[in-house]
Amino acid sequence: MTSVYACSHTLDVGHNTPTLTIRYMLMIPAYQELPVPETLRASVRRIMRVEIDVAQNILIPARPTGFTYIGWFSKGTGSATANDVRFKLQAGQIHFSGQLSTFDAQFTLHGPCVQYLAELAPDALYRFLQDDIGALCNRLEMRQGPAQTALSEDQTFIALLTRFHQTAGETVPEVAKAAARIEAAYGNISIADLTAQSCMTERQFRRSFTKVVGLSPKSFANIRRVLHALSLMSDDPNLGLADVANEAGFYDQAHLTRAFNQYLRATPAKLAFDNDGVLRSIVAGAS
Repeated sequence: MTSVYACSHTLDVGHNTPTLTIRYMLMIPAYQELPVPETLRASVRRIMRVEIDVAQNILIPARPTGFTYIGWFSKGTGSATANDVRFKLQAGQIHFSGQLSTFDAQFTLHGPCVQYLAELAPDALYRFLQDDIGALCNRLEMRQGPAQTALSEDQTFIALLTRFHQTAGETVPEVAKAAARIEAAYGNISIADLTAQSCMTERQFRRSFTKVVGLSPKSFANIRRVLHALSLMSDDPNLGLADVANEAGFYDQAHLTRAFNQYLRATPAKLAFDNDGVLRSIVAGAS
């Protein structure tokens, strides 16, 4: 979920003494990617599932991805904190995750649990809710989840997404096209050109884009550029940072490092990528 992105990890184990907490370093589990039915591809980019089969808490400091999410706990619970607001997530409940712009956010999975996430197309949550997605920034909206049926958990979640897709409202075509172009260019595109092609004023385009996508066009482009750089580093660990910066469209290595600190809360050299399954899940979908 926009609020589900990780860099460090701890397990808090309570003993008999309430004040005693022991911390262990854990490898954060990766999300398993499930096939997206062809009928949903206009709305859903990816469907992911993670399972924690033991009684443990996994703390995941959050990172923005540029996308919104629908989540469902089929078993267990979770919680999210953003802007000092805490959201509790219960089994059976679905949650809509707005765009993440704050860097003081975290998500906790309380095991044993099974969580599903659908990473949505840039305009999909707007079409599903027909509401201002910019107002959902750094927040979750919770609703009652699907009723129990004879379907499997995977099938139940896909059926839920299908209902949202089938009842979706209209989009703003100029915004949907602009977001697709930003994605295709990995963020390296002139926002001024996109504005001109939208036949809107700069202010109208920015407000409309933020309402539909949840972020300003500039922020959406910056996040795509950062994730593309991370993808390049993942594909070729021997690639120098100056080359990564150049290929990803940054001015220089210093510009790349500033962006990593802003969006990933770590420099490229200190990013704990190998032990971070959630981050690897993000990067896998950023290419």
